[in-house]
Amino acid sequence: MEGLGPYMRRRRDELDLSLREFAKRLDCSAAFISDIELGRRNPSEKVLAVIARVLEVNLYTLQA
Repeated sequence: MEGLGPYMRRRRDELDLSLREFAKRLDCSAAFISDIELGRRNPSEKVLAVIARVLEVNLYTLQA
């Protein structure tokens, strides 16, 4: 099973969103998103909900 970070990156690529554009839409730093994608940090439930909205996926998809 694909983890959160790799899934986020794949989905972001599918939507043709750069790391910086994605971070801007989430109102956070590109470094923070990079850390999540690399598995160094875990987002809060609130941030995870915003990530799901921006990636156009169900929140439960990211929590699985």
